[in-house]
Amino acid sequence: MRTIGDILKAHRTDRGLSLAGMALALEAQGVKRTRAMVHRYETQPIELRRAVLVAYIGALELEQPEAVELYKAAGFLVVTS
Repeated sequence: MRTIGDILKAHRTDRGLSLAGMALALEAQGVKRTRAMVHRYETQPIELRRAVLVAYIGALELEQPEAVELYKAAGFLVVTS
């Protein structure tokens, strides 16, 4: 199973965003993060707050299946109908 960091990095690089670019995209979603913090999320085991996860989903414009994968990897309960 891929880690949350692996998933975040894959989505970021697929969209051609640098670490600094991802930090700016998160800030546009209302979550201020630095390039170093984005790097830490991708490379170290860390628990993301739900607000940060939601900002990533918005910043990366993820579709539902991709968002569900992130919620599962982050350890949040996902209920589907």
